[in-house]
Amino acid sequence: MNATTMDEAAAADTARRNKLVINLILVSSFVVILNETMMSNAIPPLMQSLGVSATGAQWVTTAFLLTMAVGIPMTGFLLQRLTTRVVYVLAMSLFSIGTAAALIAPGLELLVVARVIQALGTSVMMPLLMTTVMQLSSPETRGKTMGYVSTVISVAPAIGPVLSGVILDYLHWRWLFVLVLPIALFALWLGWRRIENVTTPRDASTPMSSERPRHAPIAMGPSVAERLSWKSYATIIAANAGPVHRAPPRRAASTPPSSSEPPMSAAARGDTAPDGIGRSGRSRASSSRSARSFSAMPAR
Repeated sequence: MNATTMDEAAAADTARRNKLVINLILVSSFVVILNETMMSNAIPPLMQSLGVSATGAQWVTTAFLLTMAVGIPMTGFLLQRLTTRVVYVLAMSLFSIGTAAALIAPGLELLVVARVIQALGTSVMMPLLMTTVMQLSSPETRGKTMGYVSTVISVAPAIGPVLSGVILDYLHWRWLFVLVLPIALFALWLGWRRIENVTTPRDASTPMSSERPRHAPIAMGPSVAERLSWKSYATIIAANAGPVHRAPPRRAASTPPSSSEPPMSAAARGDTAPDGIGRSGRSRASSSRSARSFSAMPAR
């Protein structure tokens, strides 16, 4: 009875821990995904504050999206070779550093670099959210938890422009980062203390250079094509794709006849008909009869 009570207490403690970890990663993912579209309404204030064109100001959002397109496939490498706690701390650290750098960026160039650092943290957090939910949630609650995940992924980008529009009506555009930075730092601190490892890393048997995202030039194509010719862009794709290795064709293994076995006769191989005439002889005789029959036909 005492052992059963201890098991129930341990199961309840594990359930509370898993719930805390899932809720923490859900809130963190909501915050990082929210920044994906928050700067879309800040283009006019950026043009006025930094003295840049509309095309230059749009790079604040374009660089974020392109970095996510390149960084998400690389997250599989991290999740297989690092623990859950390390990946979470890495993602939130990158996002917090990028947010702080964007807050104090004096010009457009450093602001774009800060947004790229933010996007690297976001690209790590999204696959981590899926992996953690599937590992920690029980089969009974997995459907409900995946509904929360879908809500975070779909609602956060939708309310980003609305929230940023309200902030920009009353405050400076840097307040978009001022309000997010404390939340990101608190999530980083709480995750450092509470998140436990739910995956087991494995040894890196393949170098990271061979696992580079080969679709990166394709994702960056529209922006690169504005400055390079299409011929040069095609060269970039071909160079990144790498050589294509084809496996050599398989050859049918022929088994030579054993020297101990006697050679088969023509009749046993089927080359000779029962009447003693070989197949080649019968074919020639049939061809001769056909030729004589054709020559004997009266001309019309």
